[in-house]
Amino acid sequence: MGYGGVHLHRVQPDLRQTGSRRPFCLGNPGGWSSSSPVHGHRGLSGCLSERDGQTPVAKAAAVCGASAVQRHADPALPVSPSLGCKTGESRLQGRRGGAWCRGPQLPAPQALLARLVVVAAAPHASSDRAVAALQLLQALQGRIHRALRAVWVTEIPLLLQYLAGRKESSLGSAEWEHRVLKFLRVSLEPIEDKAWTVGLSQELSQQLGSSAPGSWEKLFLYKVLGTVLAACQNLWHVQGQVLSFLQATDPVAEPQAMISVVSHAAESHFHLVLDTLTMYSDNFVRLYFGQTCTGSKAQQQQRMEIAQPFCAALMRTYSAVALCAPKEQLLSRVDKEILGDILRLSRAKQRGMQLKLAVVQSITEVCCAIQAVGNCGSFKLSLKQEAMRTLLDWMKREPWDSVLYGVFQALEKLSKLRPRLSREENRNLLAVCCHAVVSYPSEEQMKKGNRIARAALNTQLLHRRGMQDLGRLIETLLETQGSSACFDDMVHVLKGQLTSAMEWKRERALRVCTHLLDVCKDRHEFRRGRPCQQIGSLVGLLGCLTIDCLVTSRQRAGLCLSYLLEMQDNTVPVVLEAHEIRCLCEELDSPDPNTLVKTSIKIAKAVCKCIPPAQAVGFLRAIVDTLLHVTTTAQEASIVWKWVFVFLKECGKDILAEVPEFLTTLYTYMQRGTNRFFVPSAVSLLAICHREAVVSCLLQAGHLMDSNMIELWRSLGRSTFGIQILRCLAEKLNRAGNNCPGTGSSASEQHSRETALETLAITRAISEVVFVMSSTEQLRQLLPHILPSLLRWASETVGEERLPSAMSSWRQLFLEGRVLEQKPCRTFLLALKSVLEKCMEQKWMQLLMHRAVWARLEDPLAHPEGVSLLTSVLLQAGLISPSLVQNLLPWLDSSSVKLRVAAAAFFDEIPESYRTRRPSERGRN
Repeated sequence: MGYGGVHLHRVQPDLRQTGSRRPFCLGNPGGWSSSSPVHGHRGLSGCLSERDGQTPVAKAAAVCGASAVQRHADPALPVSPSLGCKTGESRLQGRRGGAWCRGPQLPAPQALLARLVVVAAAPHASSDRAVAALQLLQALQGRIHRALRAVWVTEIPLLLQYLAGRKESSLGSAEWEHRVLKFLRVSLEPIEDKAWTVGLSQELSQQLGSSAPGSWEKLFLYKVLGTVLAACQNLWHVQGQVLSFLQATDPVAEPQAMISVVSHAAESHFHLVLDTLTMYSDNFVRLYFGQTCTGSKAQQQQRMEIAQPFCAALMRTYSAVALCAPKEQLLSRVDKEILGDILRLSRAKQRGMQLKLAVVQSITEVCCAIQAVGNCGSFKLSLKQEAMRTLLDWMKREPWDSVLYGVFQALEKLSKLRPRLSREENRNLLAVCCHAVVSYPSEEQMKKGNRIARAALNTQLLHRRGMQDLGRLIETLLETQGSSACFDDMVHVLKGQLTSAMEWKRERALRVCTHLLDVCKDRHEFRRGRPCQQIGSLVGLLGCLTIDCLVTSRQRAGLCLSYLLEMQDNTVPVVLEAHEIRCLCEELDSPDPNTLVKTSIKIAKAVCKCIPPAQAVGFLRAIVDTLLHVTTTAQEASIVWKWVFVFLKECGKDILAEVPEFLTTLYTYMQRGTNRFFVPSAVSLLAICHREAVVSCLLQAGHLMDSNMIELWRSLGRSTFGIQILRCLAEKLNRAGNNCPGTGSSASEQHSRETALETLAITRAISEVVFVMSSTEQLRQLLPHILPSLLRWASETVGEERLPSAMSSWRQLFLEGRVLEQKPCRTFLLALKSVLEKCMEQKWMQLLMHRAVWARLEDPLAHPEGVSLLTSVLLQAGLISPSLVQNLLPWLDSSSVKLRVAAAAFFDEIPESYRTRRPSERGRN
């Protein structure tokens, strides 16, 4: 199948040129034999190795015959006296073995140079053959071409010196091949005869045709031909040879042919070779994408399978051209043309293994070529983002593909190039890469899938390599993107993996986290005192993992915490504490739960002190997220909550500004979590340090008095400072409604609505706190402050069914429906009733019930009578104190008619001995 010069069928390249010599037989003075390749070490290479100790001319005579050596050798070089007999003896042996033919004759100079260069570079157990080939070249330097003498005088001794100094006993390294090719390139530079260089390239093409496919000799001849084309000054010939190889090469059988010839030719003819390659590629892409979209599905599939090796070979050729291109010329064309064509060729609908490898390797090599330029100035790779998207989309679609681990290297190289990635791009890059590594099938999953042992082992090796590549990628991003920004992004990505429900994912994420923190703890950005912005959340996550079900996870979590401690403060005491934590990690493998608890708490006390107050909420949220996503037993949850308790005891006094969000997080978890009974203890510890702030925050969230909020208030009431919480609530209820704007305005109406909601929330909180209090005496001492506040709002709201005016929002309307399920007055009276039940004996409460005091207080018409009856019972119970009377005196001068009526009813029952002068009377005096 052909696409107008772009052949997609598998063919053997026919590169023989008309007019060139026939192949020269290694054992035949008249020509090269196609049946005796150098790879088999017969012919010339064999003869050279069998005649150690002879002079170079004698060795040439052993191959070519005495008369030929005398005709072609340099007259200044001596000929061995025994050359004649040696030659005759060799001829006799050659006739017996069929190696010698019709008479001595040296090949053409180009053929001799090509063959000896191949022999010199051929891999062998020793360097003797290479030394002999170089000595023979030195002996025949004047006869091959007169311009070589000045170059080889210095170059050949350098190669011989390199061989003499080698410690290895074999030749076969890429470095030696590179030296031989460089020697050939330097040798051809002074030759100005274009026809001679063209003849050399034609001779190499002939030798390629006679070489065994896939052999080392043929692969090396491709490189030699490319090097010769790079030195050739006949541009028409260079372009023709390059195009010939592009059209005739079979990418399935010999993909290296196209790559080697074209890339080496680009060393001196970069623009010419790239133009030729681009022309061929454009024609191929146009026809390829056109024909693969027509016909039946089977035909399209067949065309794709045929075309993919061509795409892979072209991509590899583009990247090889970039590697070999002159540094000063590369940047002008690497972006749009080289990388652009690679990305265009990668847009196949289906990618086989060969094409995937080619995409990854090509992008990696192009990046290496750009980095090799050195100082790129203001150069920016405009297709960097597109290349990254191509690789990342592939990883998302096939996260478990074995080829993907080469993608990490390509991404690492791309990350070093400008422009820098944005925060969003960097975070997406890290997220995709981490997911690919962390979510790779575990060993247990592979066993369940009935994979054979070798496949499971290969999978483990690939995963281990992926971990290493991800580590190098992280280090690169820390360098290029900035340590602090990249660290924050990495932590953001790892949070989701560290809270995974699968223990093997958490263990892998901890492995990545350990590497990240180990790298960052020694970086100067962190060691010079810059606080880590993610330390709070990291401590919360890692603290939870110190009680993980896997021992390795527990120990890695402890190690990470020690690194965090060093990052936050590198002073000597902290470094010693970090070392102590690393020692404690050994105890985290204990099967004894008590030992595990003690060790975890020790680590918590050392680490929680370094959490900045501003990150307290992040610390708590990390713990809450872990408890919500990771299945834990009640015992494990209790250990996790001990980290919260330790933090509140150590740092609770410093987090006043974080109290609202801290409480909101606790309340949210209480609504969703299973181990909700730990939350009240945390709230109580927080209230010890910030009582006023905790009460205010709970009241703001307490409009909906659900079971969780009731439990929080009751836990505060049970605490040792419950009476202080009640006093704080009473003061708030007494201050509610003060500083009201002028009547009749919209602001006044809004203030009235807010006051109504606030007073109801406070009153319900008082009811719950009083309900669980056991200290009657302390409550009696507080009665002069609580009773006036509750009675005041009961009198103010008596007879009201709803709030004063309509709600201003749907949320407030919803709150109104929940808060005002009963009359507002009844809420205040119920709270007052619960307070009195704790303060006086049961007989007085029965007397209140018998006289229907509560019903009268709720009735607008009988409310004054109810106040009178309540006052008389309080007098009999001995609960009327001077401070209570003093707190009720201002009601007599209140602007509220309801309060003045209630005050009159109260004072009518009070004896003269309890009364004091009114404020108005004190003012007149």
